[in-house]
Amino acid sequence: MYLFCDLSKCILLFTDVKRVLRFKYATWNIRGLGEKEEELDKILNENNIKLSVITESKKKLQGTEETEHYTVIYSGVGRHVRGLSGVMIWIHKSISNKTDHYKFWNDRIIETRLKTQKGHLTILGIYPCLYRVCCEGNVPDFGRLFLKLKYADLTKNTYIRS
Repeated sequence: MYLFCDLSKCILLFTDVKRVLRFKYATWNIRGLGEKEEELDKILNENNIKLSVITESKKKLQGTEETEHYTVIYSGVGRHVRGLSGVMIWIHKSISNKTDHYKFWNDRIIETRLKTQKGHLTILGIYPCLYRVCCEGNVPDFGRLFLKLKYADLTKNTYIRS
């Protein structure tokens, strides 16, 4: 299986099956979710977005929740920390039953794995720290991140959005 992406959609081509599955995906830095969940749900659904990585949600803790049209997997800072960073993966309910597992790496990286006809598609949502010193006061160490990715259980069906 191969994954081809452009700015508006991904196409999964099954090489041994004559079926093509197409879906739209999106990424969005929302600069704080606040009370915008219903609006975000509506916008993503109206645009037929099946999978979305939302960054800088500022949502605290880790977990899952349901909206009207999506299953939301989120990872953020602790309860007693000022809201910052945070990443979410929104999976449309029409494909959320394909979710095999999800993993919270930290408040900036989240992973989910979807079942396909002939394997899996791994989605990594990454909210990178682009400044010399992150707002948390930590110096970004992308070398460590890429070392984690190198040894992670990822296949050629991995899609990384940040």
